Amino acid sequence: MDRFQFSSRFRKFLLPLLLTFPLFLVAQSGSANELDDLLEMPLSELLEMEVTSVSRREQNLLSASAAIYVITDEDLRRRAITNIPDALRMVPGIHVASIDGNKWMVSSRGYTGRFSNKLLVQVDGRSVYVPSYSGVYWDMQDLLISNIDRIEVIRGPGATLWGANAVNGVINIITKAAKETQGWQIEAGIGDQLEETASIRYGGEIGDNIQSRFHLKTKNLASNERFDGNGDANDEWDATSAGFRLDGQQNAKNSWTIQGDITSSSQHQTISTLFQPAPIFARLNVEDTVSSDAWNLLGRWERVHDNQSVSQIQVYFDHTKRDEIYLKQEHDTFDIDFQNQINLNDSHHLVYGLGYRHVSGEYRNSYAVQFMPSSIDLDLYSAFIQDEITLIPDTLNLIMGSKVEYHEFTDFEIQPSIRAVWSVAAGHNLWGAISRAVRTPSIVENSAHIVANVLPTQTVIGNNEVVSETVNTYELGYRYYGDPAFTLDLTLFYNDYDNYVSYEILSPTTIQMDNKLYGSSYGFELSTAWQMSRYWQVRASYSQLKLDMKRRGDSLDVTSVEVLNDSYAENMLKLNSSLDFGDGWELDTWIYYVSGLKNPSSVAFINGLEVDSYWSTNLRGSAVVYHPTSKYR
Repeated sequence: MDRFQFSSRFRKFLLPLLLTFPLFLVAQSGSANELDDLLEMPLSELLEMEVTSVSRREQNLLSASAAIYVITDEDLRRRAITNIPDALRMVPGIHVASIDGNKWMVSSRGYTGRFSNKLLVQVDGRSVYVPSYSGVYWDMQDLLISNIDRIEVIRGPGATLWGANAVNGVINIITKAAKETQGWQIEAGIGDQLEETASIRYGGEIGDNIQSRFHLKTKNLASNERFDGNGDANDEWDATSAGFRLDGQQNAKNSWTIQGDITSSSQHQTISTLFQPAPIFARLNVEDTVSSDAWNLLGRWERVHDNQSVSQIQVYFDHTKRDEIYLKQEHDTFDIDFQNQINLNDSHHLVYGLGYRHVSGEYRNSYAVQFMPSSIDLDLYSAFIQDEITLIPDTLNLIMGSKVEYHEFTDFEIQPSIRAVWSVAAGHNLWGAISRAVRTPSIVENSAHIVANVLPTQTVIGNNEVVSETVNTYELGYRYYGDPAFTLDLTLFYNDYDNYVSYEILSPTTIQMDNKLYGSSYGFELSTAWQMSRYWQVRASYSQLKLDMKRRGDSLDVTSVEVLNDSYAENMLKLNSSLDFGDGWELDTWIYYVSGLKNPSSVAFINGLEVDSYWSTNLRGSAVVYHPTSKYR
């Protein structure tokens, strides 16, 4: 191993001590020339970063007309990140909470729950949401962290380009090209929680202009302690994964990529569920083992035409299988996507595309959870177009577009947006957006039967007349980057929700899903980065959110409003200090504050359980022992 790293959590350190300690270290290391330090800042590289998630083409981060944040590979390394949810904790406005050792809640601008369904998550353009409930099983996204180039996170709608479910945000995980991972890499680690982990990666040349990469990874996590102190939580987790990538450059105009992954894991959990042999009975605190297996294969081809327009076609096949005590689900997804970028003239940059997706689902039902029918096939057709218009060169741009989708559950959905970016003065950008996005019904909401209680027997049933949830979002943003050592990013937003899914009482024994909730959310997200010297960078963010959901007059909803209005983090504060103080030594400190959740779930609401507010303080240090290419050797 090239580096020895350690990371631990402390809850009793004083905040001033942690933030001022790096000042002492900087003073000890000494900077020879403060002006030279400011001219060689890593922050300046961040200001020029190219992103693709906002416009489906490369553009400068500072000119983006959306609330976007980028997690770089350096961020992942310096925080010793081992899973994707922990990486997302650093994003302003993103709420991440651990349920146990292998389950997370991740949300943006709204309700936080394990089955949060308004975030579109992609890995290299491959959607990873689960069709059964439109959410993400984060334990199945077991990527090799060192393969990740960056994670682009958009808070707010991205449906005009990315489609349904991109309601409150888009998370786009982009891995490195094979040419950036040549040679051998071997990593291993041990600890008290992450008991052992090991990975091996090799990248090499295959013929002319073809680079390859292969990796193998395994890990074993120990069980946590129960929150009540009564033994372990039965949440240990074992996982093995492997993957490959081939990148080819046929000539100056044609390039292609083929990549794939395979994952197998076993997660332990403790749940309560219902069984039927006769008589029907409930079992509490059942120890269960979840088996998860998945594999995918993706191909992408890109051509640059003589007129400098760029065409791209991408095809992938994704297979997932998950087996737990109350349900076995298996999904196969075939997706093909075409897009074209073209400069009509100096003032119009057009992006358009077409897409088709087929999803097959197979379910092994139990008494507690049943899909009717137990197999399903769904087709999704889509088309989008977006035009970026330069109204005043280098000063004012207007972006207009829409996506049209046909879904078997809801027929046609239209998701337009209009955005503008105004360079008010050097280093000052204003942007605004008005967008409409939808979340199409999941298979659970359309056709599932869930037995929620035994005495009295209560069943929650799907409804094939459930329509898409909709949101109209209004955003206003400001970015300052005039000082090469300081940046500031502020976003204000207001969301107007309609047709929100409710749980309506039809009878004492039956609850049916419907669309009888509406409401709004609003708030702001503020983030800043300050390069205090060549050796020290500080980042901070603060976000505030208010959610006000209501029932329609004819609604007999059970607990949805109470849970929605009290299951999100109203205030979040995130601080990070990154320090390099010579000879390969690094010290990173990051601190989170998250306000409490009064009603984190329906079960918690019924039982009067709350999640208290908390502070989390983390330290990581590392030193280069020896590296033949290190500047510190």
